[in-house]
Amino acid sequence: MLLEDEYYTMIDFQTDGVSGSFTILINSASTIFEGHFPDNPICPGVCGVELIRECASIVLAQEVRISKINKCRFLSVARPQENCRFCISIATTPMDDGSYLTKAKMSDGNTDCIAFSGVVKIK
Repeated sequence: MLLEDEYYTMIDFQTDGVSGSFTILINSASTIFEGHFPDNPICPGVCGVELIRECASIVLAQEVRISKINKCRFLSVARPQENCRFCISIATTPMDDGSYLTKAKMSDGNTDCIAFSGVVKIK
């Protein structure tokens, strides 16, 4: 996984091969926050999307790539110093072409941070 161990640590997850729920801990000391932004770090949106991709790979038990983003809404700012624990829920639906319609949500437990809908394909 691209960001695991540097940006986040997986605390717990449950999956049934189609959907999953994940608890992750953001590493507030990650070098990513040195440039995003010094003295006022926020979790980069692209890292949230990558987290969703990595969790989808775990759900499907195969490495996936995002082939299409139908909708990705950044609903609130995720600040690692305020709440480093985030929850990600993912649901996938197989499509005729072998790809998977994927819907995901990332929240800090109380507030949704990202709502994602797109298509992933097995690499």
